[in-house]
Amino acid sequence: MTTGLLLLRILLAGLLLGHALQKLRGWFGGAGPAGTSAVFERRGFAPSTQLATTTGQTHTDGGPHR
Repeated sequence: MTTGLLLLRILLAGLLLGHALQKLRGWFGGAGPAGTSAVFERRGFAPSTQLATTTGQTHTDGGPHR
């Protein structure tokens, strides 16, 4: 049971890290900071550049760890 949970947590952490790097760096086919800011602007969120950076950083820091 513990090994399965560990593998699940590692998988989720990797997915969140990849998603964050799409936002922060544009890696793995992501839009990068400029593209993520544009999405936030279209949806009416401001300041979009700060939100894009904060969102990417939160995905990186807020992974499934304790």
